[in-house]
Order: sequence, then structure tokens, then C-alpha cells
Amino acid sequence: MYQILIQSYRTSSKSIFQETPEWFLSAISNIISSESVTPVLPPLKFELSHEAATHNMKILKACGDSIQNLIKKCPGSIISPGSEFRHPDLLESLFLHHHNWPVVKQILEVGSMWPLDPITEVERQAKNIEFIHRGNHKSAIKYDAEYKKILTTEINQGWMFPVPLQYINKIHHGELAPIGIDDKVWSEQLDGSRKIKFRLTHDQSFEASVGRSVNGRVQKDKLNSLFYGGCMSRLLHYIVDIRLRHPGVPILGGKSDFKAAYRRVSLHGDIAAKCAIMYKELAIPSMRLTFGGSPCPTEFCPISELCANLANDLLHCKEWNPSLLASPNATRIKTPILLDETKEFAQAKDLDVTLVPDDSKNRYFYRRWVSDYPRPRRQ
Repeated sequence: MYQILIQSYRTSSKSIFQETPEWFLSAISNIISSESVTPVLPPLKFELSHEAATHNMKILKACGDSIQNLIKKCPGSIISPGSEFRHPDLLESLFLHHHNWPVVKQILEVGSMWPLDPITEVERQAKNIEFIHRGNHKSAIKYDAEYKKILTTEINQGWMFPVPLQYINKIHHGELAPIGIDDKVWSEQLDGSRKIKFRLTHDQSFEASVGRSVNGRVQKDKLNSLFYGGCMSRLLHYIVDIRLRHPGVPILGGKSDFKAAYRRVSLHGDIAAKCAIMYKELAIPSMRLTFGGSPCPTEFCPISELCANLANDLLHCKEWNPSLLASPNATRIKTPILLDETKEFAQAKDLDVTLVPDDSKNRYFYRRWVSDYPRPRRQ
């Protein structure tokens, strides 16, 4: 039976080669076959304890109370920028001509840098002292056990590390923000029941009586473009267009997600210091993108665009043989679930916009990323 498959990616731009460049598949193959170097551990202790906090404070003091200095002294470690990605020099052989590559390359080499208005030392320290006295939001106090469990997981992963709470004002650029626990999210269990899924909310918009919050100081006109919001609209238009052209054909939809996506992207050390949270007598800087920093969606979007555009180009590449060049996760794709064949499909109505017909499995990303296709080479 003929079926149409659509695959959902959180992006909006289209990327389809008019002619696949000769280096395209070989570049992908070289990246996949390259050796991945496992990051080493830095001298920090990733434990939620006072002993670990005191140890980490001594390490930072030896680095001039600077997280950025610590990162520089620990190359190839889990706190190094791009530690969860292939080396930028290797990726550049594939992405050199992509419009987002300069942004992504900078993130992988130096970490995520946020354009912020400055805050004076007097304001920064006064703001921190006020938050220390105030504490976290009531939801974090109510769900203390859940908060501790989430923190323990994040710290054990190397995404955060603790220091003594009062030490936050000694850390260069150190800034606290209160934490809340969201209990409005539910996860479905195997038996069909639902269970509350607690999520940590890093309230970097919360204002103290002095100074301004991190989010309040973001220079929004300097952020990267954000395309997530256009995905659902484009996808729905595409589905209706398919149904108009194929009224009796099953349409299969798939959604791919990055697990802990923001936690794969490292922060620049000075930004990490501005992303500290509190737990009792501990301050905990975040080394990865936070779930509360307003620049984070725009920082991850170029990476998401890169992945989606690559997948789209690969799906439209006539020379691609999935049996020879495939993701190690390809075997995990589940068997499609089809509706009862006796049920008729609803019929679509005409759209107000005209779409270019495309039944090549994946679609609706509208921007090409290469103006010409010579073999990428460094200047």
C-alpha cells in the first residue's frame, strides 16, 4: 500500500539541494566513522553535598574565582564547550556553507554567550544577598524532595556543580535566581495512567528590589532568529495539502526529539556564573543552557535548524542508500500504527496558500542553506 511519511522537526526553514554536491554523502560518512573522544572529568566534585561544595570553592579560588578560567584549565573535559558534539573542524567539512554554521561553531568553541546589559558590582552583590534571604519560590519548598532529586541528577550528569551559598558574591559575574517546581505536567505510564512530572523552572526573570534580572538585561535585538513557532503551522498546512492531493492515502507522522536538548549545549563560563540557583546553603551554577534563560531558545535554534536541514537534504538525496549510510538509532524506529482500513479519511478543504507539491517523506523547511556547492575548504 502506498503511504506518505512526514517527519516533524522543530524548525521552519527548507533546505533542499537542487543538485546534491559530490562531497555531501562522503562528508557525512567521514563524520560518522570518525573516532569520538570521551571527555575527561575536571577536578570538580559533582555531588550535592557540603563537602563537594567546599572542595569546588577551593578549585575556583585557585582559578581566580572565575568559572571561565576553570574551563580554560580543563580542556577536553565535560565542562569544555562542545563536549557533547563532534569536533568543530570535523563538522565544518559538512556545514561550512550553512548560514547558521558561524553561530553554531562559536557555541561549540567558546560556549553560549548572551548579549546582556551590564550590572554594577554593587547591584550584583546586593541582589544576591536579597535572594539569599528570600530563598526559592514556594513550590520549590513544597516539593523539596522532588527538587533535591532533580538537582542530584543534574549535578551527577556534570551539568551543574555546588559551591557554598555565601561564596556566590566572590565568583566573577556570579548571580542567583530563585527556583520553582512545575507540577502541571503529566507523563503517561505504560498502563495508560498518568503521573505528575515535576520540572525545575529557573526564574531568571524574577526581579529583586535592586539591579535587574538576567532576562531583564538581555539585548533582544542581538539574539539569533527563532523559528520554532512556525513549525506547527507549516506542518498542518502540509498535511492538508497532502490530503487534497492524496484523498485515500494513509499519512504517517513522526516526531523526533533531542533528550535533554538544552543540557547538551555548554555556557561560556561568565554566563554560567550568571545562571546560579540555590538549594539550602548551596549555590549551584549551571554549566549548560537553562530552562528559564530567555536567550536559550534562540541559542539552541541554530543547532536545531542545522540538524533539520541536514535531515531534509539527506532525504532528498537520490544517491543516498540508507542500508549503507544510516544512523545507529535507525533500528529503534517503531512500526507505524495505521487506522482500521474500513475507516474513511476526512477530506481536506482548499488552502488559502499555494504549496509546492513534495511527497519526499520530509518537507516544509523553506530556506536553502548553500548558495553554491563547491567542496568546503577553510580559508
